[in-house]
Amino acid sequence: MDLTIVRHSISSDNGRGLISGAGSDVDLSEAGIELAQEAQRTFDWNQFDQVFSSPMRRAKQTAELLLGDQASAINFDERLTEMNFGDWDGTAEDAIFEQYLKFSIKWGCLMRSIPIIHPIQKVTMSWLTA
Repeated sequence: MDLTIVRHSISSDNGRGLISGAGSDVDLSEAGIELAQEAQRTFDWNQFDQVFSSPMRRAKQTAELLLGDQASAINFDERLTEMNFGDWDGTAEDAIFEQYLKFSIKWGCLMRSIPIIHPIQKVTMSWLTA
């Protein structure tokens, strides 16, 4: 079995350097829409048996753009909702990174040196099935 995982495209908060978890249900930015449309044209998104997505707007919009006229086949699952960052939602990543540097490094959170993952990049994991 192959599992392909795709991160949502650039949200309006991502584009402004803000933290957005479950408490910030934001849309894709214009750049995020363009990136998802580009990815839709360069990859066969109809090859999957099933597609699951978080119901959050940024994830839903990305999945719908990628699947195009097959978007009705998307299974929206609450269990895929992003974690809630509480008071950090809507806060500048730089401010949190500076204030909680040790936490950020230890847990791999807010790694501002890592670019936003392009939606066409994927991680494929294969398992042997009995």
